[in-house]
Amino acid sequence: MALMSALFSVHDVEAFLAYHDRNDDLRRLFGCSAARVCRYAEDPSMVLVLLDFPTVDAGNGYLAAALEQGAVEHATLAGVPRIEMFDVVTER
Repeated sequence: MALMSALFSVHDVEAFLAYHDRNDDLRRLFGCSAARVCRYAEDPSMVLVLLDFPTVDAGNGYLAAALEQGAVEHATLAGVPRIEMFDVVTER
């Protein structure tokens, strides 16, 4: 299993969330089994998205497809996102 974390600074959180919801089919196409969106308590314009994928390759495939479809342009970003992929070593 793999975990993608994506930290965004956004201009409009509601628009970002609407885009995230519309992107559900694409996430599922790449096997995403869970998608969590969190807001930073001290700065609500900072959004953390955590996505579970079956493999790192599936997560990277999703990321490439999302970027190709214009994710950066549609997500109301206020800066460059920080996106990381992790192999899940253990779950409890």
